[in-house]
Amino acid sequence: MIVFCTSCWAENEDTAVRCSHCGAGLTGGLDQKSYVEKLLRALRSHPILETRVRAAWILGKRREVQAAPVLMEVLATTGDSELKEATIVSLGQIGDRRVIPLLLVLARTGPLAVRLKAVEILGEMGDASIIEQLSTLAREDPNEIVRREAERSLKKIQDDPDEQKET
Repeated sequence: MIVFCTSCWAENEDTAVRCSHCGAGLTGGLDQKSYVEKLLRALRSHPILETRVRAAWILGKRREVQAAPVLMEVLATTGDSELKEATIVSLGQIGDRRVIPLLLVLARTGPLAVRLKAVEILGEMGDASIIEQLSTLAREDPNEIVRREAERSLKKIQDDPDEQKET
């Protein structure tokens, strides 16, 4: 049987006490951590992208507020579009408004799918303080799809006074 090191994710024989790659102990590590701590660890460093995406998704579904700083860190540092989209959605579900400046940057640059997801989540967050930035995107963005999504997000914010929140 193969055992994975919880420090470096290297494969080890189940009889090993220490990781053959990094030397970390192989017993007790993750068993003593909370579920959220395990998810955050997987989000930060798991070598399989799907596991990182799944961890982000679970953290968002659970609305784990304490995960927001790690999600923002991953969002700012990962080069993977799929992981960026998953973290954007999760942060939107958590509702942490500290992510708004980063989402505004992502709405203007990068892969189209990430830009669209950032604009969509900005609209769902309903923060009236970003109306000017979304208006600029809706008028001036070179991509028609982004302009339309910015218009939809603006409409969400402007049409629902209960959703208009200031930061």
